[in-house]
Amino acid sequence: MRKKEVVFSLSLWLLFGCSLFGQKKKIDQDDVLFQQAVLFQSFVEDELVLDYYLYSDSVMESTKELAVEVRKKMLVKAIDLYDTLLEEYPNSSLAIEALYNVGYAQLTLQEYDKAKETFQRIIATNPNDKGKRKKGVKNVSYGNYKNRAVKELVVLALKDNAFQKALTYLELTKEFPYQHFCGNAYAEDDIYISLLYAKCYIGLNQPDKAIEVLLPNLLENGFADNSEVVHFVFDILKSRYEIEVLSDYYKKSFENVQIKKIKEKNYEYEVEYITFLGIDIVLQSLALSTDQEERRAQEINQMYSKSLFYKLLNGDKGSVKR
Repeated sequence: MRKKEVVFSLSLWLLFGCSLFGQKKKIDQDDVLFQQAVLFQSFVEDELVLDYYLYSDSVMESTKELAVEVRKKMLVKAIDLYDTLLEEYPNSSLAIEALYNVGYAQLTLQEYDKAKETFQRIIATNPNDKGKRKKGVKNVSYGNYKNRAVKELVVLALKDNAFQKALTYLELTKEFPYQHFCGNAYAEDDIYISLLYAKCYIGLNQPDKAIEVLLPNLLENGFADNSEVVHFVFDILKSRYEIEVLSDYYKKSFENVQIKKIKEKNYEYEVEYITFLGIDIVLQSLALSTDQEERRAQEINQMYSKSLFYKLLNGDKGSVKR
């Protein structure tokens, strides 16, 4: 694809997008600025577009260079529009969304110091993390403005090897908890947070603490992918234990399944768990609710033998980290 064709296709897309504004009889100026900025930003951050223009073998190097330059200019333009909105309409309902999108645009541009300032500004504001998102680039159910800003600051601190600072930011996720309606999303977030903590502890040369935060997510639960956790903790443990010893500990933990009561607010319930290397790991399976002891034993054995950690311990080549 030639340079003229690239510019033409981008211009055509923008012209089509801008024409959408004409379909609404009345639109506030802050909304106009916001939608224009989103138009620029969402196009250049579209993975399908980027994969084609930046990574396709059928695209010439000169065209890729042009695409990179166009992408940069469009993101800069988006940030300028967001900044105008924030300056002229500071009380707009779109202000926090604009600030949020600026931060992600700066990350894409690798302007990390500016991104830090932006995410810190979000934390200093008072947005409703549980409120519905406006018409922004990131299509998620709830705002989570402070929660996501804190997580991005953690990642940026890790990039700078500022592990203690990253831990300080991570503690703020307790003050600004993740909001969602789906149990799977909460499970994914729990895994992500445990990985961030573990990376901080490894950076601070505290592997015991890293193991402690990772092990509760060692077993597959059907809600979220925990493979990164399993590989992470396996790499730590194999440097501290002989594989045979570790395998024996793991096997024995499943031979001693226990039950404990969990109290949450106004109700309590029972969970079954194993204790591996001193850490309790809850067994999550509906099949364990049966009264048939043989069926329960089979389920526990399957949780053990089919776990990714078991496969790694036994040298399963299909479980090599990608």
